Amino acid sequence: MAEYEQASRFRLNPRRPLWPQLAAFDSRLDELTARHREVAAALDADRAALRSVDRRDAGTLAEWELAGRQGDKPKPERPVIERRIAEGERGIEGVRSAMGRRARREGCVR
Repeated sequence: MAEYEQASRFRLNPRRPLWPQLAAFDSRLDELTARHREVAAALDADRAALRSVDRRDAGTLAEWELAGRQGDKPKPERPVIERRIAEGERGIEGVRSAMGRRARREGCVR
């Protein structure tokens, strides 16, 4: 029985990672993957908004005209959305680059 107990110490234990560095790498990779999904979802939403922005801008301008041009002229949304899309694309590339660098640093890829 003592022999079996001693051998069990070397078996896999789900509560104790066998390779702490690998566990840390997986954890950081999970964080980066979650960030990638978050940025990609925002980018998709902005791209969808861009498809209908001209119609919305025209409608907003029409309302302003119908109201007798009271107040400041509405600013178009297109440049704002295009800027967010550019930032989102840079964010996606940044996360991908971070994932690749992390993998190379850990020796997972060359």
